[in-house]
Amino acid sequence: MARVVRLKKDFILRLIALLTVVWLISYLPGLMLPEERVQLTAPDEVDLYAMDDSTLAEVQTPAGKVQLKRTLFCLDVHDRRPVLIKAAFKRNVDYFYCYSVISAPAESIAVVHRWIVDGQPDFERRLIVRGKNCRVWSRRHILSKKAGQGRVDIVLDNGNILGSAVFKLL
Repeated sequence: MARVVRLKKDFILRLIALLTVVWLISYLPGLMLPEERVQLTAPDEVDLYAMDDSTLAEVQTPAGKVQLKRTLFCLDVHDRRPVLIKAAFKRNVDYFYCYSVISAPAESIAVVHRWIVDGQPDFERRLIVRGKNCRVWSRRHILSKKAGQGRVDIVLDNGNILGSAVFKLL
């Protein structure tokens, strides 16, 4: 004998919605373009200092030598380490970070992250640097939702530009 099982309409709709969400979560990472793919790594797996001991830029100041070791963009900073490192961001992102590793003399010095969008200075954040491999970052809320490029200049107090990093809004 065959047994007929009847399901309520509300139950079926909830089940379809749940299966759709599960399918989207598993399918969406494949929809991202290759240059937009994000590699998720645990903070212990990324060691910015072990990569190499190179210096991107170096400026002599009255206090001593200031070196720019790394500069990059990321979506978050957790435990003083960058998370979700990227160079291109979708325009629906509300904010992202510029993260810099700077070696400076023991005497503290000030650097400025100068955010430049559409060729115009948009925002500045003054940061204090002291010691070897000091990690500093600034966060910027993206007001312009136009696609294009921008950059962050890392500037010393005396006006010398230590370095720049370029980002893209897609």
